Amino acid sequence: MSAESTRTAGRTCHYVFMADALSVDLNAKDDSAPFVITGPLPESVERNVEFVRQRRVRDEWRSRVKRGEITSTPSATPPPGLSAWFEWQLPLVVGGGVGLGLLVVVSLLAAALGHLFGFHPGSVGIWVGVLGGLAVGLAVQIRQDHARDRDMKLLAENQRKITDPWDQRQMIEAHQAAKAVMDVWPHLPLDEGDVIPRLRTALWQLANVLPERQQLHDTLTELSRATWGVPANDPAAAELAVRIAHAKALHQAKDDEVRQRIEHLKALASRCQRFHDEQRAIHRARQVSRQADSVLRTFGSSGQTTGATGQQPAGDMGAFTQHIAAVLDAYRKLGHDVGGGNS
Repeated sequence: MSAESTRTAGRTCHYVFMADALSVDLNAKDDSAPFVITGPLPESVERNVEFVRQRRVRDEWRSRVKRGEITSTPSATPPPGLSAWFEWQLPLVVGGGVGLGLLVVVSLLAAALGHLFGFHPGSVGIWVGVLGGLAVGLAVQIRQDHARDRDMKLLAENQRKITDPWDQRQMIEAHQAAKAVMDVWPHLPLDEGDVIPRLRTALWQLANVLPERQQLHDTLTELSRATWGVPANDPAAAELAVRIAHAKALHQAKDDEVRQRIEHLKALASRCQRFHDEQRAIHRARQVSRQADSVLRTFGSSGQTTGATGQQPAGDMGAFTQHIAAVLDAYRKLGHDVGGGNS
């Protein structure tokens, strides 16, 4: 996550131009803005998207400075976003390399031909190198801009914007649980690898289920409205009743799926946090116990304290194993949700 801040008209504006590690837009913090989540994208696409975002942040900052909305000292405070060198680095390096190569090759070739046929080649090598380097650099820049525009469109197609307040609250609940798992997971003695890809997939799939549930809800609402004024003994009423029952069953199934996915995330977060907290408490208790041993020995204790060997008691090992099993069980249930089975 990257952010920059600058002073503007007595207040501080924060520019956040990345989603978090779970691909959730950090600007979606309340019900007034859509909850935006991005599906899995190739690393090259993510780099191009981040580049465009940073360039927009920088351009917006410069525009506001010109309008007098931001007071800053340009010499002391660089604009947020990317630097000009980073933006032009590849075209300059490639164009310069090609230009230098053309300069050397064409100059040597012209000199050889001039010596062979008796004419002075002049500065043809310089001109070919300069023009060739500029052409290649410009081509690289155009290709980069085209790739970035394409990847921004791919980003827009691969995003879900949750606007319904209830859906937003459920996504925020799931996101908070996923963040709790992400923060604690590296501290757990597990050999399951990085948990972030599974969490990202779980949130992304949840974001795809929510619109399906909303669509079924809207359909159910329209069907219910269509019954108004229809006589109960009319065949149309019977047809509507059948479709309403079907829509209710489908909507309930989707609602149950949403709740189950969220509960699995929350269960994993709870078990991870509980395990982590208990292990920290045990570690602190043993640390205090060892410190107490050193004090007690100075007053004549003859080794009657327990746990001084540093070995974990059998009862602790049993609880430890149970906690590991509970966390792995919740982790594999989440894996079943995202299609990972028991892996």
